[in-house]
Amino acid sequence: SGSAATARITGNADTAAIVGNGASIAVQNAITVDSAVISTAGNDALANIDADSGGAISIAFMEAIASVDGAVTARMDGTVLGSGSVSVIATGRNTADGNAELLSVGLVGIGAGAANATITDGADVEATVGGSVQTAGSLEVRALATNSADALSNVATGGIVGVSISKPLASITGDTLAALDPTSASTISGASSITVTASSQQNANAYLDVKSLGLVGVSGGAPEASVTTAVTKATANGNVTILSPSAVVTIGSNVTSVVSSNASGKAFGGVAVNSVTPIATSDVTSTAEMNGNVGSVTGSGATAVRTAGANRLALSAGSDEWAVARVGGTAAGVVAVSASTATATSSGDVNATLGGTAIITTNGIQVTALAKTDADAFADNTQGGAVSVNNLDTVSNVDPDVTVTINTTRLESLNADITIEARHGGEIVELSDGTITAVSDGADTVSFAAPHGLRSGDVVIYEATSTTING
Repeated sequence: SGSAATARITGNADTAAIVGNGASIAVQNAITVDSAVISTAGNDALANIDADSGGAISIAFMEAIASVDGAVTARMDGTVLGSGSVSVIATGRNTADGNAELLSVGLVGIGAGAANATITDGADVEATVGGSVQTAGSLEVRALATNSADALSNVATGGIVGVSISKPLASITGDTLAALDPTSASTISGASSITVTASSQQNANAYLDVKSLGLVGVSGGAPEASVTTAVTKATANGNVTILSPSAVVTIGSNVTSVVSSNASGKAFGGVAVNSVTPIATSDVTSTAEMNGNVGSVTGSGATAVRTAGANRLALSAGSDEWAVARVGGTAAGVVAVSASTATATSSGDVNATLGGTAIITTNGIQVTALAKTDADAFADNTQGGAVSVNNLDTVSNVDPDVTVTINTTRLESLNADITIEARHGGEIVELSDGTITAVSDGADTVSFAAPHGLRSGDVVIYEATSTTING
């Protein structure tokens, strides 16, 4: 038997607020272009399936697929001749949950399950200014994305022969972009502040629990959670010139990526074989660029006149990545075989780039690229048998690239320092390994020795042990 549940938010569900390139606007007050999904949950795709199968020979397959492909876009492509302030804001919140549970029982019981939760590369969040903008106040371009993908697969089989296999997949690939991106030369003069920021929070989790019981019991699976090819970028292109000497110019990108893959496999029988291979991968990109000009230089040599285009410039790109893979297994039988590998990888790129022909400020220039990365792999196994074979491997990979590039012809701060910094490392918040230290029936809470890192809606699998919990 076979069954499937599918929930998709397609690319036709895009959310957009756009001022077209033929528009011309002049007002004394604020101009706001704001695009967001209004509901608290945002774009929420949930696929649940729970199936039972029985018979002399019971073979069952089920699949739960949840995906989000809708973009959120805010664009100012028109010409702003004058304004009190200009804000272009895009806010996206995407959630994909795929949950599959299967029980297959028979003389021969075979169960296979798959749960896929995907935030695709079509679910981009973009805030851009593509036209010419003049304002006496603040200019803000902001993109904020919050993405969560959770895949859970629980498969149990029983019979003379019991076989349970599954591969849950949680994946996030959507981009986040904030950009000053005019199609022709554009000068921003008189602004009190200029801010271009892109920020994303990515959380991908895959959970696997497989059990088999039989004269021959086989359980296996490969849960995989990943945040890859997801670019968070704040940029001002080469057509931009800033001549706003009182303004603080801030261009920044920041991404937080938490990826976890958890696997539990249990096999019981005369011959018991258990093999699970959780994989967690965080490979994101955080980029901040100023490719235009701040200020100007007229003339050359000793007679050159330098004009500051901003009070101060802060350009920063940052990432905070944590990948964790956990495997726990039990194999019990006359012949017990357990072979599992947990792999965690954190390998994002952080780039900060200054271009243009002149970057001149009055009170300082700061360029920073900062990456924080952590990858942890854990394995725990219990087995017993007259013949026992045990092979557990844990692999952790940390391989970020942190780069600052200065391509500008002239980089100058008239009255303060210029700071350029590329750094990997920093304080990482140590999260709980899942061990519960106390419970409270009255408050309906559980306590951990360290921060748990969970958010509302996350899936938690509880496995009882012989250890006593106080409370």
